[in-house]
Amino acid sequence: MRDFPSLPADWQEKLHSRRAVVGFDGFIDTLVRPVRQGNAGDSPSYFATLEEFGDFVASRHGRSASVELDPIEERIGGNAPNTAAGLAALGVDTRLVGALGYPALHPLFAEAFAPQNVLTIGNPGQSLSYEFADGKLMCALNRDVNVLDWALARERAGLQPLRTFYRGCALAAFVNWSELAFAQELWEGVLEHVLEADGFPEWMFFDLSDCARRTGDELRRVARTMRRCGRRSKVVLSLNENEKRALGKALLDTENITGPALLSSLEGYAIVFHHVGDTHAFGEGASYSFPNHVVQNPRLSTGGGDSFNAGLCAGLLGGLSLAQAAKLGSLCGSYYVEHGRCASFGALDRYARQLRMQ
Repeated sequence: MRDFPSLPADWQEKLHSRRAVVGFDGFIDTLVRPVRQGNAGDSPSYFATLEEFGDFVASRHGRSASVELDPIEERIGGNAPNTAAGLAALGVDTRLVGALGYPALHPLFAEAFAPQNVLTIGNPGQSLSYEFADGKLMCALNRDVNVLDWALARERAGLQPLRTFYRGCALAAFVNWSELAFAQELWEGVLEHVLEADGFPEWMFFDLSDCARRTGDELRRVARTMRRCGRRSKVVLSLNENEKRALGKALLDTENITGPALLSSLEGYAIVFHHVGDTHAFGEGASYSFPNHVVQNPRLSTGGGDSFNAGLCAGLLGGLSLAQAAKLGSLCGSYYVEHGRCASFGALDRYARQLRMQ
């Protein structure tokens, strides 16, 4: 990341004038570290990696096991709230539609977002996130979010408020398709009854989230939805390693997934693969690859991918090239993992300067 370019002088001014709308999930995340030895609150040793924790669990096959969890904090969660928080921190005029508490906002969401910038359609899910140096294990209770479909969203938010939220936006982000049981119907409802009525934005951004539970037919259906949007907007899809393999297998029937082939299949504007160690972006007639700044001692990993997406979207909204926007996303993700919070414009600029000096 030493070659990250300086941001244009008018970049932040551009962001203030462009609105993004993000939907549609919402969680309350309880972040914990599993204790390997000792007791929480008394300088215990933790399971350092997912592999180490997995080996421990596997070794208890046929027996019982007990693991103490040392709580880190409780905070807002879900791909949509985390992405919206990242965009807002960078100065984008951001609106959020999601499961934020019903009929009243959950106190954590009320603290994080101004009331005029949110529409709530249900109660948030609950997520227990095990934090490790090399990633996270998220165990979710999705009962409340699994009932969210288009009919319920329309009833609770109201069709006119939804149209007002989206009217004139420059980017619409549809995220966490995999974890919401009726996400496909919800997405199609917003497309048909909101965007078709008032106009599609310049940009449409998609992040499917972990697709392990979804079938090939479901993945092909959401791909058709993205192609439909691509006829009206510039469609950008962000995928991690697992999501890339699942979608590539469903659309291309191969384990050898390439960015150009997947982008061609989706008929989109751009596709970005964000891995732990590197990022690959395909679009605008070219391909770009670069190493990420890998944080050696992460403060948090839950939400890092959402911060990446926020930076990517902010870069595109601010007029950066795809390559520069992808680098901005990578920088935002690294900042979040290292500091445990979303980067502001000033903090990100200082962080970029610091990395260029290393």
